[in-house]
Amino acid sequence: MGWKLEARESTPKWMWSTRLRDSGLAIAVLAGCLGGMAVESEERVDGAGPNAVANALAIGVGALRVGDYGKFAQACGYWHREIGPLAESGSSQAQLCLVFFHAFGLGGWEQSPALTRQWVERAADGGLPEAKFLLGRRAILQSKSVGDWFRALALLEDAAEGGSVDAQHLLGLREISPAAVSWLRKAAARGCGGAAYELGARYSEGHGVQQSHADAMEWYLDAARKGDVRGQIAVAQAYVEGVGLPRDLALAYAWFNVAAAIEKHAATMRDRLEALMPETGVAEGQRLSRRITDELQSDACGALIPDDTWF
Repeated sequence: MGWKLEARESTPKWMWSTRLRDSGLAIAVLAGCLGGMAVESEERVDGAGPNAVANALAIGVGALRVGDYGKFAQACGYWHREIGPLAESGSSQAQLCLVFFHAFGLGGWEQSPALTRQWVERAADGGLPEAKFLLGRRAILQSKSVGDWFRALALLEDAAEGGSVDAQHLLGLREISPAAVSWLRKAAARGCGGAAYELGARYSEGHGVQQSHADAMEWYLDAARKGDVRGQIAVAQAYVEGVGLPRDLALAYAWFNVAAAIEKHAATMRDRLEALMPETGVAEGQRLSRRITDELQSDACGALIPDDTWF
């Protein structure tokens, strides 16, 4: 059997990263971390200095931006008593923590869409780009008129200008234009695998850019290394066909195998390829799979994607 990865089920189209994206699992991890730290917090939070709490909030919000929910729980859950007063006093980072706490009823906080929306709006008013993204994306989902759409777009543009990678990615996806490509480049440079994949697709087809298969493959490789499963499948296929990359079945097998952890179609392609390879080639592909998995980067996109139950 060797070292073969398998997806639990076919991946929803919005959940393309090999980083933890299943919202149920993510929230279970977050709730478990917060619950496990509650007793320890009781002993230390009363003596928390302002610098320690501020540093913890900065670490926690930074972890949220890349979907590291365990690190977020360790940082913000540890000082859970301090979060409320800081949020009330105007800390937009503390307010973003409360968005997550109220959205999912974590750490003893009331689960409440109304309170979630209240804290999103306060954090956005305080200038936090991530909060503006949450409001902008939600506004797009709920828009019922052209005016609603443009107001939502203004929120997203403000968030993107402020550095929200998710907002930059979303703006890049909305049209084929030099401005959209610019947003995608900014998001990809900040670590967004989805933006890198989209750039690869646009260079491959010549949509909004000069067609270049070499540039397309460069962006597909970037996306694959950031954990985007579509990029991983594109790279694997390129290694099979010898188009854009030298033909190498062991590397093709390796990338299909890595992608198979998320997408069942990749597992099917891997197994078909395995039937054509000698045992030594399969063993080399599995060895390369381990190395690739160990070297995958964190995808900076998609960690703050709300669904219709948030607020």
